[in-house]
Amino acid sequence: MENESILKEKEKLSESRRIAIKRMYALVYWYVDEMLKEEDAEKREKEEFKKQLEAEPDKLQCRISAHDNNARVMKTCIREARDAIKFLINSENDIEEWQISGINAMFDQCNIENIVPYDMPTAIKGLLCMHIVRC
Repeated sequence: MENESILKEKEKLSESRRIAIKRMYALVYWYVDEMLKEEDAEKREKEEFKKQLEAEPDKLQCRISAHDNNARVMKTCIREARDAIKFLINSENDIEEWQISGINAMFDQCNIENIVPYDMPTAIKGLLCMHIVRC
């Protein structure tokens, strides 16, 4: 009887961990999609500016864009999320239920607010204590 409850508890933890991992994969996809949108926008705007320069060569023109930097930020988010996923997948890592619950709570709150914070993967790594655990 006692072994059954322990086994059920482990299955429950396992299921909540799988949910967190699945949500992390979806987060990575979102960051990848945003990164590609930024790269496409940079390319498009650069080409438009080049045409504008050719059309009016005597006019002083300036172009300021944050697309390249935004794409770099997304890439960092992807790396951070990937590291957290690898940590979650590794069954040798002792991750407690409160940590998994915290991760899922972060996702739930983001869904309520309809936001995707760029520092979320880093916050998740902090919750998993990855900064003090050798990965």
